[in-house]
Amino acid sequence: MRAGGAKSSQLVIGSGGDDSFLQPVTSGVVTSSASIMPQWKEPERAWVGSGNPCDDADMDLFYAVTFSIRIWMMVRDWLGLAELNPSLWQDTDSVREWWDSNILGVGMRRKTIASITMLVIWELWNERNVRVFRDISTMPLIIFYKIKNETRNWAIAGAKHMSSIMSGE
Repeated sequence: MRAGGAKSSQLVIGSGGDDSFLQPVTSGVVTSSASIMPQWKEPERAWVGSGNPCDDADMDLFYAVTFSIRIWMMVRDWLGLAELNPSLWQDTDSVREWWDSNILGVGMRRKTIASITMLVIWELWNERNVRVFRDISTMPLIIFYKIKNETRNWAIAGAKHMSSIMSGE
């Protein structure tokens, strides 16, 4: 979501009977019934984006959608990292600002928080793609287990900063 309520134009791939393949969407609300993302739809908006995880408009899908928030909270509770609470993150105008203020500004555990954040975003993006392109959805708990398993793999592979937060495992 852009600060100040600025609207952005995005594209959603259509699946309806009309001849349009790409349909414009304004401010994250699907205006056509031909959307292929009903699984991500929330009461106020649908989880849509340009398809590029680095686009500023797509950052909401990583931390402002209920599905994503559940996963962040499971990871936060598992690792005891208070920094992984999306409700405390500052809203920013760009991915760079979000990363600098919410991830790099966490102090001593910066490397750990950055690694976990990248891993969670990677899994959320993969889940988004599977839902959009294969029409298959996975429960948040399964995504969490994938993140947990991958974190262990990183620790086994020698990521000391990951091993240090998993001392109880």
